[in-house]
Amino acid sequence: MGRRALLTNGLVIAFKQLGDLKERAEFVSTTTSAFDPVSLAVVETSTSVFGYVVPFEKKTDATKGAPTTRLNLLVRSRDVPSLAPFAYLRFRGKVWRIGTILVDSGYVLQFEVYLE
Repeated sequence: MGRRALLTNGLVIAFKQLGDLKERAEFVSTTTSAFDPVSLAVVETSTSVFGYVVPFEKKTDATKGAPTTRLNLLVRSRDVPSLAPFAYLRFRGKVWRIGTILVDSGYVLQFEVYLE
């Protein structure tokens, strides 16, 4: 068995062992498909991908006026290969904006999300 297979299998086992530390999140991308000039309505369509995230390192920052909650998340690249198409994620009953990608190892993504 090659190293890539060992790492992938080990990551599957690790995420299973996390139990209730991992939480389900919905990664949502939106696209504007049409504009109605009469009603001035923008028609958006959204698509979702579900994956398990591991939350850690929560911070609250109030330097720019209203307090902003920042949270680091870890997700398997197998579940969400890239964050580029996603505008936000639904997690813990709230909508979080996707921020900076901190680590992209090809196996896991570590990234920041913001709740304002």
